[in-house]
Amino acid sequence: MSDAKFSEILCYISEAQSLIKIGSIELQWVDPQMGRQTISGICSNCSQKNIWENIKLFANDYIYCSHCGQKYDIPCPPQLRENLEKNVAILLKKYGKVALWGMTLTIMNLFRRSRMLRDSNVFPVDISESKRKMDLYGKKIYAPAILDEEEIRVVVVAVPSHAAQISCQAKENHPKVMKIIDICRLVDFNPVRY
Repeated sequence: MSDAKFSEILCYISEAQSLIKIGSIELQWVDPQMGRQTISGICSNCSQKNIWENIKLFANDYIYCSHCGQKYDIPCPPQLRENLEKNVAILLKKYGKVALWGMTLTIMNLFRRSRMLRDSNVFPVDISESKRKMDLYGKKIYAPAILDEEEIRVVVVAVPSHAAQISCQAKENHPKVMKIIDICRLVDFNPVRY
């Protein structure tokens, strides 16, 4: 199978998993420091309102309708997506280039919806060779070596559950990296000082 065909299949699978959407998503509460949120929404299967409490931000996990059991990817409410984009813009202005390390389905869906994340100075990074073969809505996914090649000084850890591992790899293997930031901090309503 060619790399292009393999990439096409991977994109199809990732998009197919996120086709079933929750209606009327509302952010009820968020704690960026703890990486938690409470959201509500309408089940697209049974039309019942649900409240999902204290769920992890950017988790590669699922939530379920409490009435019918319909399974959903954990959504990123619009307000949090807007905050993320504003904070990425601040990072780009200060550092010139930003790497987002960890391409989960949740993060790849953010790239699909975000003009800011598709900026030419935002570099998606992953250690998975199969993910690096994917076309991320017109962007290439890079190996961590891009941090040195492009002299990227700030890394956003896009997989909070792997923050310690990714931080260690970035610090030990890429000496030009000055800042490592958990993606959960980028959804804060107050612009973060970097």
